[in-house]
Amino acid sequence: MAHRRRRGPWTQGERLAYHLLRAVVSPPLLALPPPVAAALGRFVGRILRPLFPKRHRIARENLDRVFGDSLSPERKERIAFVSFVSLFEDVFVLFSGLRLGIRRLEKIETVRGREHLLEALSEGKGVIVLSGHLSNFPLAAAYLGRSGIPVGVFVRPMAFRPAERLVTELRTACGIRSFDQGASAVGPVRHLRAGGLLWFALDQDARHGIRVRFFGEPARTSPGPVRLARLLGAPVLPAFVHRLGPVRYELRINPPVPLPRGEASPDEIRADLETLLKNIEARIIRYPEEWLWGHRRWR
Repeated sequence: MAHRRRRGPWTQGERLAYHLLRAVVSPPLLALPPPVAAALGRFVGRILRPLFPKRHRIARENLDRVFGDSLSPERKERIAFVSFVSLFEDVFVLFSGLRLGIRRLEKIETVRGREHLLEALSEGKGVIVLSGHLSNFPLAAAYLGRSGIPVGVFVRPMAFRPAERLVTELRTACGIRSFDQGASAVGPVRHLRAGGLLWFALDQDARHGIRVRFFGEPARTSPGPVRLARLLGAPVLPAFVHRLGPVRYELRINPPVPLPRGEASPDEIRADLETLLKNIEARIIRYPEEWLWGHRRWR
């Protein structure tokens, strides 16, 4: 992994923006009941959508790339709309859910396949949970962290540092450690060797990744989870979040995907990544409205 690029001290404007963000998120959003937060998020998403024509264009390009002529233009338009609005709904529910205890979170988040996770953790080599930007996946990670599992997440730092610090603080409040995708692997290795869970969203464009076929076209993908799994023998479990209804989500944890132990050639790593990405592709095809279509996955 590359070392993280150092940036200068914060400007006065960044410090002011950080305090303004904190004032908006806490306590107003944190104090809202989840159903109210969800409704407010949907309202905000609908209001803001016309202000983001570039994201809408990217979403339509991605939909055309994945589905071609198999879906009508009207269906693609609906998927793009629901995906954008749901993003705001999920973020607002996430902020609202962060203040809840584990028992109240269990009313929002249902877990299927928990036995796969517990069995993998019992091996003592740590666990790599492989997921994607489907539905409210940060809430699922927060739920696992609140349940007592040491959770770490691989993140790509945001360009807007005030928002990055606030999000990191919210993760920490849920017992979640943040690991920079572009930094040293020492932290993630120690986390896994201590028996922790490392959550990795593999469907994000990785600046320092390798090109792997995703829906048949090359997309930059981080080799981090494969290298860590081969190095440590940590089980890799695909896990995805699905919206069951208003403020109701299901985290489904699948059985581990077997990966060989030891050093691997670039072609072997690429083959492993393509195998893992197939799980994400299948989930996106099944629930297309729940994926983040506005993200520029193919650059």
